[in-house]
Amino acid sequence: MATLAHHLHRIRQKPDHIKRHIAFWTSLGITLVIVLFWMASISLGQSSSAKTAVVGAESPWHAMAASVGDAWTSFTTSLGASTATYQAPPLQVTPGK
Repeated sequence: MATLAHHLHRIRQKPDHIKRHIAFWTSLGITLVIVLFWMASISLGQSSSAKTAVVGAESPWHAMAASVGDAWTSFTTSLGASTATYQAPPLQVTPGK
């Protein structure tokens, strides 16, 4: 059985259009595996009793917006007094001649 390094060496020797096909199909396969695991985890997480409707549930977009807002508030309060305020020196403008 050939090693991974041997397979990669053989792929490097192939023309560019073949390497693009291999890259496309490999990435598609990995994406499909990830999606299948994700869907399986969702279906396993929901039992028949957990499938009942939740009254007043928040939409995912509202939850995400609230999370980003909370993160921003936390970030700004963590800076606290460490932020310096800048004041420009007073300028005196004189008319030109």
